[in-house]
Amino acid sequence: MAQTPGSDSAVAATVEALTAKAIALEIRVGELHRALIEINSQILAVSDALHRMGGPASTTSPVDGEEPSADARDQQNASGTTA
Repeated sequence: MAQTPGSDSAVAATVEALTAKAIALEIRVGELHRALIEINSQILAVSDALHRMGGPASTTSPVDGEEPSADARDQQNASGTTA
């Protein structure tokens, strides 16, 4: 490929711009990852609280492919319902 005057500087500018965008994206991915970790810990705290209270989280149907917990089975058997 023949190089024209100034093409080296155009390539360098493109590389510099793409590098800056890549760094910004890496930073954003890190921020989103930390936010997901925080949300996950909050979801686990709510779930644990509901389980301690014997609330709805302990009696809901399992996720597809999962077996219901022993507590959920006992509650379903006592109420005559199935998952």
